[in-house]
Amino acid sequence: MSPEFAESAEINAGQVVLSETEQKRLKEAMPKIEEIFDTTNYDQIRELMLSRFKPLVDVGLVEEQLVLHEIEACAQSKNKPENKPEFIEGVTKLAGIYFGALREGDPAKAEAIKKVKEVIRVDTLKELERTVVDEIIDYEIIKRPNGEKIIKLHVFPAEKPGYSKLKHFLRDGFRVGFEKIAQIIKNDPTIVSVEAYSDIVFRGSETFEKMGFTLGEEVTIKDGKRGQGMSMPAELFVKKYGEKK
Repeated sequence: MSPEFAESAEINAGQVVLSETEQKRLKEAMPKIEEIFDTTNYDQIRELMLSRFKPLVDVGLVEEQLVLHEIEACAQSKNKPENKPEFIEGVTKLAGIYFGALREGDPAKAEAIKKVKEVIRVDTLKELERTVVDEIIDYEIIKRPNGEKIIKLHVFPAEKPGYSKLKHFLRDGFRVGFEKIAQIIKNDPTIVSVEAYSDIVFRGSETFEKMGFTLGEEVTIKDGKRGQGMSMPAELFVKKYGEKK
């Protein structure tokens, strides 16, 4: 990524000042944004951007005409290779509109933002070939060479719990999702294990152990956080969470 494009991610995004986290996300996406400019045509760029903003437009978080105007200007810059800086600037402005619309704090927007985030989550997980269980858990199925399968759990809490609330969150928040996972296992005898790996496992290791999981080694993961793995045989998982008490 060239320096001028990296710098463009730090400047204003329309009239929205990006937070440090938002700037970081935009910077991380910049190589992909440049690739889109280099490898796609006008119609493809326009369709891609419209699809990203459709959930926000559908619930009224952004004005459709405003978004269409900015997307059109951005897509038009694709006409000439030398217009890449203009394209990057347009994407940066659209990012400001996007991030600004999803910022929480306005009670009147809370329900709309929740709906949009769930749509975005489902679409993202489809691209990653992962399946949504509920608002907390999604999973992917990993197939071993011998035909056996592992369910790998991913945690996506709507609100990341503080440590004081974590035990309650794990005990109550996971139970419904685990019951659904147990039904999936019942319908597929080739699934032999349920596993997970994250900072949530590390932070809630004592509670997860009481829930029946075997804990793995502690390691440092992304951004210096402590992470840990856990696993449970599929048969035991079904016994604990798939049989009516």
